[in-house]
Amino acid sequence: MRAAAKKNNALVSMRERLTDTCRQRTYGMKYSNRIGIPVSALIVILLITPVQLLGQSAPVNRKTDKSTILYLFQHRLFKSLNSRLEGYQSAYDVHYYNEDNVFDAFDTFSSTDTAFESLFNRWIKECPGSFTPYAARAKYYYTCGRNARGGKWVIQKDQREYQEMERFFFFRFQMFKRR
Repeated sequence: MRAAAKKNNALVSMRERLTDTCRQRTYGMKYSNRIGIPVSALIVILLITPVQLLGQSAPVNRKTDKSTILYLFQHRLFKSLNSRLEGYQSAYDVHYYNEDNVFDAFDTFSSTDTAFESLFNRWIKECPGSFTPYAARAKYYYTCGRNARGGKWVIQKDQREYQEMERFFFFRFQMFKRR
């Protein structure tokens, strides 16, 4: 009986030591070392990950040549201009990182040059099925409207300035209602 009790005490003692070792690994120093490595690895990964992979477009993706777009527009090379602008849109459709190129391309038409009006009319006649001349002309009208508005408060503007601003903004929205 004594031998059985001794054997039982040895098993209990061994079980307690194993339990203590497991507790120490789970809650003790060894556990914090295990979690410390993944946390520091995560921090390093976040630091070296490019901004574009985190959902923001990076400046390296901005590859819009505004001078070429303006050259094609002013020299009435509307087919080439259409294919270039639609190419930017297609690249955006493939991946949203390229959205800044679309904005930059149409930002080329942020001008108040009155000669642009006749060029837009020719472009629309030459390429009536494309969205690009309509979007470019809408950007032009928006810029003209903002310029007509000026920096004054609406209450400080005279009626002529206010009507000119409304006219440009009205043209901008009429573009898309016709299509």
